[in-house]
Amino acid sequence: MTLSRKDYQVIANLIVIAKEQYPQSTIGIEALTMMLTGAFGTSNPSFRHDLFLIAAEHPEANSFLKMANN
Repeated sequence: MTLSRKDYQVIANLIVIAKEQYPQSTIGIEALTMMLTGAFGTSNPSFRHDLFLIAAEHPEANSFLKMANN
């Protein structure tokens, strides 16, 4: 099954909601977000790591954005 852009957006939105509702779990949620980013990139060569991390409000989003622009 191939995920669509809408699927990635829904997942990113759920990550943001989870961090808001469970702030004590933010570190684990952010680690899971990075794992998902790697898995999505492996299964879809067109996947934009930087855009997903921005949508998921991950603190490493800026680092990935800088790498994507170089």
